[in-house]
Amino acid sequence: MPNQPLHGHLTAPALSHDCSMLLAAAPDAILIVSLDGEIVVANPTAEKLFGYSQDRLIGRSVESLVPESRRELHKHNRAAYARDPQVRSMGVGLELFALGSDGREIPVDISLSPLNTDQGAFILAAIRDVTERRRAQDALRKSESEYRALFENANDSIMIFELENEIILDANSKACEIYGFTRDEFIGMSLKTVTRDVARGEEGLRTLLQIGSCRDYHTVHIRKDGTEMNIVANSALIERDGRKVVLSIDRDDTERIRAQAERERLIEELTSALARIKTLTGLLPICASCKNIRDEQGKWTPVERYVRNRSEAQFTHGICPECAARLYPDDYKKKT
Repeated sequence: MPNQPLHGHLTAPALSHDCSMLLAAAPDAILIVSLDGEIVVANPTAEKLFGYSQDRLIGRSVESLVPESRRELHKHNRAAYARDPQVRSMGVGLELFALGSDGREIPVDISLSPLNTDQGAFILAAIRDVTERRRAQDALRKSESEYRALFENANDSIMIFELENEIILDANSKACEIYGFTRDEFIGMSLKTVTRDVARGEEGLRTLLQIGSCRDYHTVHIRKDGTEMNIVANSALIERDGRKVVLSIDRDDTERIRAQAERERLIEELTSALARIKTLTGLLPICASCKNIRDEQGKWTPVERYVRNRSEAQFTHGICPECAARLYPDDYKKKT
């Protein structure tokens, strides 16, 4: 249905047909208000925004469209504007709200313009519903707050740095802790300053550029005190202030590598010790008469040789009293 020209209050300024049609087609709510706060013209978008028909808007006090808690302040500000009217935004830096017919507070942006006509001075207010924009801003603020909380409380070092010269743009608390630098010292420093093998690091960046991420990249970085640490880095390209930068999550792997080396050393020592130990276990088939033992190949071997070949035991020879008495009775009697 084509737009119809606006019809305002009897005291409204006379609008040309073209001007009336323009206001009727405007995407923003338009109100023309007298200096004492009476609405004299309202376009269709204003009807839709506030939930009132044009007949109910015309002649209404503009303060009735302001949340009750802000009405007195609005009346004061309106009077101040009437004394010094100029084209400007209303409530710069503030969050403004309009009041709908259903009592709902509507986030809005408002622009004011003085309107001088043959019928007198008026104020033209252009009102834009910014509900979706405010919702998006709130979501963005929440997202940024959550990101900052994760960034600061992560158990790993996190740095953001430029691609070209590896200048560090931000570093979290864990990065400051493990490297020994303050955040102020980090920002503006090149990552190359703390990298032992710069050429290899640049090679890693080239890989990052090719595929957009780099996982489990092992390197060696240098702390502020000059000591080295083994780093496992996971990096990705992200967008920041309209340009691509590197987000790197780094884990100090020094203690794990040291513990692994110590574990391997102990395993090697234990393996070597076990190799030197020979243990006899199980059932040994031994002759009841000569006491020879049958070995794995079925050969009968003197017990001394069998044990010596399969353990670290060494034999010395002597004679027990019973055998001495039986074998050498005369000598044994003399001794006893």
